[in-house]
Amino acid sequence: MSKKKKNIEELLEEAVVPDEEQPYEVPENWVWTKLGCVFEQVKEQIQPTGNEKYIGLEHMNKGGGILEVGNTEGVKSKKVVFKKNDVLYGKLRPYLNKHAHVEFDGVASTDILVYRNKNIRANKLLNMYLGLPQVLQYANENSNGINLPRVSPKAMDNMHFPLPPLSEQKRIADKVERLLSKIEEAKQLIEEAKETFELRRAAILDKAFRGELTRKWRRTNVNIEDAEILYSKIKESKRGKRKKTKEINVDELRYSIPSNWKWVRLGDVFTITSGGTPKKTVPEFYDGNIPWVKTGEIKWNYIYESVEKITPDAVANSSAKILPKNSVLVAMYGQGLTRGR
Repeated sequence: MSKKKKNIEELLEEAVVPDEEQPYEVPENWVWTKLGCVFEQVKEQIQPTGNEKYIGLEHMNKGGGILEVGNTEGVKSKKVVFKKNDVLYGKLRPYLNKHAHVEFDGVASTDILVYRNKNIRANKLLNMYLGLPQVLQYANENSNGINLPRVSPKAMDNMHFPLPPLSEQKRIADKVERLLSKIEEAKQLIEEAKETFELRRAAILDKAFRGELTRKWRRTNVNIEDAEILYSKIKESKRGKRKKTKEINVDELRYSIPSNWKWVRLGDVFTITSGGTPKKTVPEFYDGNIPWVKTGEIKWNYIYESVEKITPDAVANSSAKILPKNSVLVAMYGQGLTRGR
């Protein structure tokens, strides 16, 4: 009897993390222990028959969760067995932090560790815990290999784990799931808003240039200057600076606009020019204080500063031009969404 009691005491001493090694303070009725003392690391492997559900690292999401479920058709090597409610952890490239709580039986890649506890809530807590930054840091610090780093099963078993009482585990898991569910809902709403942002933006701008946004204002401001008069003034000020352009005929009109607006050609009301690039082979050109805006710096809103600055000599010896404040820039070249910004 005394020998058995001594063995239990030794096991407890091995399982409990000393005060000086505990990562942070936990409630008095919690205990810091080692992961392997609470969760069994399942090592059973079988030769798949082709009918099992299969989880490889490629099926796991970075940061947690399962992207998709594969099958073992054509798989020739042995795989580790997991059961419903087990926790999977990818030991290869631990910096990807791949982990998941599974809700079905199946087999997994041997680069995946399988952890099990009879208490379902404890398994859920472990999966949540594996998503913490300190776990990611621990796994990275205890991995070996440069191109294909792996954290050892022993290192993971020795990782510190804060164990709450059974009665509290359920409450913690339930509350975390509720809070995370709200975050997922918020995330979904944000994604939906992003998808419709461009459409809404385009719709607002379309209404603006049809006169729909100022319809009510026009009704109460009867003495509005006619656009025809403004256009004449602009043309007069630009006379001699550019070739005369022909008037826009009715067939060219894109849509109807308010009666006191006027369809005109862009070049008739704006002075249009293009930029230029000083020679990159002359480093001195890029050692000045004149802002030089690159295509990649043209975003949707405003440009307040540029990354590169050029000298007056750079302007004088290239097609670059100094443009006045409040000019409008449009990207002529570039890939994807850059061109046209």
